[in-house]
Parts: sequence; C-alpha cells; structure tokens
Amino acid sequence: MDEKLRSLLEYVKADERVYPMPTLWTAFWQILIKRHKETGEGEEPATPLILPVWSSSTAEQKREVLASQIKYASDHGILDEADRFLRRLSANRWVYGEDCDMWEKWQKRKLEDELTKRERQRRFL
Repeated sequence: MDEKLRSLLEYVKADERVYPMPTLWTAFWQILIKRHKETGEGEEPATPLILPVWSSSTAEQKREVLASQIKYASDHGILDEADRFLRRLSANRWVYGEDCDMWEKWQKRKLEDELTKRERQRRFL
C-alpha cells in the first residue's frame, strides 16, 4: 500500500474519527464524483452514508465508506487533493466514535420505546 494512502487512512481513524460532518462529507464525495465524470473509469465512488441511511448505518459502516472513498481517490490520481481536503478539516468538523455511539444508543432506545408503546396498545385493544 502506498505510504501516503496508508498515512491518510490512519489519520481519518485517529482520535476515534468516523467521518466528516455530513455537508463536508458530501463536499468530499463531490470531488470524487467530479473526477469520475472526467475519467469515466470504473464504478462511481461510494456515496456518503448520510440523509436517509445515516441513522440506519453503524459507525463502522461509515468508516468503511470513507476508507473506500480515500482508496478511490488514490486509484484515480487525486489522493493529494483528498489528503489536503480531509487534513484541513478542524476537529469540530468531524464526527467521532463517541458521538456515533450516542446516536446509535438513542436510535435503539427510540425503537424499543416504540415497540413497548405498540405492545401496550395491543393489550388494551
């Protein structure tokens, strides 16, 4: 594996980073899409796990998508641009593991509450 690629993959996982804030992740993805349109080579880069799939995807799945996007940048000659974009993001522009864990726990509690509510309604009918 190329040293620059390895270094960037390590960087984005350091300090429990998971992915850039959704608007910035989209901006990063647009850089990749632009390159795909210029070259027309291979498959499009993976879409960020935001909007409707954000709440149903795990932190690990989000990390995997970001890593695949970085590998896409490497394979398509824009790793330097990807590296600059991601390393220039300040700490508050990233979502961290703890934030994802809290969201996932909240989602799980919400689902459990909804199931409990439905069960209560069934008992009273």
